[in-house]
Amino acid sequence: MSKRTNLISRRKQLGLLQKDIAEQIGCSTSAYGMYETGARTPDLNTAKQIADVLKTTVEQIFFEDKNNKMCYSAPEPA
Repeated sequence: MSKRTNLISRRKQLGLLQKDIAEQIGCSTSAYGMYETGARTPDLNTAKQIADVLKTTVEQIFFEDKNNKMCYSAPEPA
């Protein structure tokens, strides 16, 4: 399961909109949406805030499997 899928499925499980999470972590809805699409990388503090809102852990959102294989990586510099 990818990071994108983890974020979206967990948010939907809790019945939250992107707007709801964005408001709780103090960013715009479009900025949060970019985290879900992978177009933007949250810093560690923001990732922790997202995990808290989603009532889960950073590892469960940003790691693909039980072996902690990363499914989220920063985009390559331009």
